Amino acid sequence: MKLTYEDKVRIYELRKQGISLKRLSEKYGMNLSKLLTSQTSFYIFAYYSTNHKEKSASFD
Repeated sequence: MKLTYEDKVRIYELRKQGISLKRLSEKYGMNLSKLLTSQTSFYIFAYYSTNHKEKSASFD
């Protein structure tokens, strides 16, 4: 299952409320590593500067 932007925002909000990653992975039907990867990319693209985003997206 691919998470939408809204899903990622909701997961972020639930994590701030103290909901465990294990519980969230069960709710969204994802394994922990995939959930962590999607959340990490969400944090980068939501909060980092445009310059950092461009460097992160570059595969050179």
